Amino acid sequence: MTASTPGPSPVETLLAHLGQSSYAGTVATPASDPALHSRLCSRWDTFSTTSPPLAASPSTEADVALLVRAARATGLDVSVRCGGHSTQRGAATATGLAIHLGQLQATALDKRRRLMHVDGGCLWDDVYRALDADGGSGLLAVGGGVWMVGVGGFLTGGGYSFWSAKFGMGCDQVVAARVVTGTGDVVVCDRDTHPELFWAIRGGSSNFGIVTRFTLRLYDEPPPGEKPLVGAIGFPGHCFDEVMKAVEVFYSRQTDSEAIVVSFVRLPPDGKPAIMIMPWVTGTPSYHATVLEPFTALGPAFNNTWVAATHSEFAHSADELFSIPGPTRRPGKGLQLRSLDFAWAAALWRDWLSFSADPRFAAAAVLIETHHYARLGDKVGGDNAWRNRNKHMYVRINAT
Repeated sequence: MTASTPGPSPVETLLAHLGQSSYAGTVATPASDPALHSRLCSRWDTFSTTSPPLAASPSTEADVALLVRAARATGLDVSVRCGGHSTQRGAATATGLAIHLGQLQATALDKRRRLMHVDGGCLWDDVYRALDADGGSGLLAVGGGVWMVGVGGFLTGGGYSFWSAKFGMGCDQVVAARVVTGTGDVVVCDRDTHPELFWAIRGGSSNFGIVTRFTLRLYDEPPPGEKPLVGAIGFPGHCFDEVMKAVEVFYSRQTDSEAIVVSFVRLPPDGKPAIMIMPWVTGTPSYHATVLEPFTALGPAFNNTWVAATHSEFAHSADELFSIPGPTRRPGKGLQLRSLDFAWAAALWRDWLSFSADPRFAAAAVLIETHHYARLGDKVGGDNAWRNRNKHMYVRINAT
């Protein structure tokens, strides 16, 4: 009896299909181009990084549609990456086609209508640089607080912004979108056209299609004399009690013009524990000083704060924190709190001290974001899939 010859694999079938099409992007398997495949599949943390059998970087929206149709025809599951910051293990496929949108990074500013068209592969750095171009547009976007975060995952996942207290969630700012659906069709959706899809992609995550272009609502930025103060104020670990008392004072007075991120981190070169206060305060210099007085009055070890003159400068203000040497950080837990429980924070500090004392976990960090989400419940722009509209704060624990 003659053994039958196995047919082509789904990956081989998909590659053959692309070779006969107008696809103009790049593709890579772990064997054909290991370096390109690794780059297309890399993510900010190792927890959600996978090595699927095929990765692709489309160069146009038509390429995205071709990839989705080809994957559908061959039975391969699909995942999509923009900035690669999702901490969900299921954010990247391990068995199918990983699509990297990095070549779709165009922006178009409509200053008269206070709108910006943003490709689905953009990072917030692309948006902020466009707003800052030619001396500045005078407008702001409700976007990510760190330049390297992708626009697509941020907006489809809700989108916490330092501007959310004044203007709502990031997903609330989407007024229209172009989406490649699961069938490979390209549709335009807004409140009147494909309204259910429009509802779902704003805060419902990326399971409803691949957004290739967002149209975002913009707002007037603060006048030059009221730009945000950013940076970091640092204290040695033995000052924990005093610093948290200052946090409590800040929290009791907080308005929608300020926020802080409280970070537990071990700083080089000796790895001693420290508490960093990373502020975001809009207003005049005297207002900056008043808001941060509970911290500056303690005599911090360092006070590296400054007024961010541009959106890009603001988005790069945490670069020093991300450049701290050590093993790759892997998010271990994220949770939301209705209010800040200081006894809980003290217990978390003690647990972190013990955990990070092990050299293997010295790069572990805790970030407590105390934003003032005054407008979370407003649903600016109409109802959408984002549901956590109560006042709360976010705590992120990064473990190595």
